[in-house]
Amino acid sequence: MSRFAIPCVMLLALGAAAAPQDKKPPEKKNPPKLLYAIPLVVKPGEKQKVAVRGKSLATATEVKVTGADGAKVKFVAARAAAPPNNYPAERLGDSEVELELELPKDAKPGEVKLVVVGPAGESAPYTLLLRDGTQVVAEKEPNDGFDQPQTLAVPCAVEASIKGERDVDVFKIEGKKGDTLRIEVQAARYGSPVDAVCV
Repeated sequence: MSRFAIPCVMLLALGAAAAPQDKKPPEKKNPPKLLYAIPLVVKPGEKQKVAVRGKSLATATEVKVTGADGAKVKFVAARAAAPPNNYPAERLGDSEVELELELPKDAKPGEVKLVVVGPAGESAPYTLLLRDGTQVVAEKEPNDGFDQPQTLAVPCAVEASIKGERDVDVFKIEGKKGDTLRIEVQAARYGSPVDAVCV
């Protein structure tokens, strides 16, 4: 008789484990992931087109902006976008979302974030790089060699892009003995795949 008691206890234990209140909700696979924005720098106070590259973005339906009261965002399109030059999708993404973005003039650097929403859920927040009060200079080609440098007046921020795998950009800065110059490349920390080297 006692040999039948053991299976009953086991069945009750299994039944309790399968009770609805103990079930975990199914995990959503491949939620959107944001890698970087194009352009990398966004200027507050102006309406501009921005493309955000990442993974699992082709089915996105919405973009949210946080950290800037009064920000306006318009979802334009989501599409698959293969990485150029056979670069790995892990670094450059396999898709992108296009949007129109207008941030208030008082938007603060480090606080404005984008979140993409799709059928598999929401992306982690991506922090946008915003222009500050520093003078901005656009890169001008040709500046590919020491015989064609682009002259800069410091302090300034240079907005540039890499046109090819071995693109070299040369800048000329005038100074005098004893001057200290700090050069900072803001790329990888905002998700850009650029691997810059200053020489």
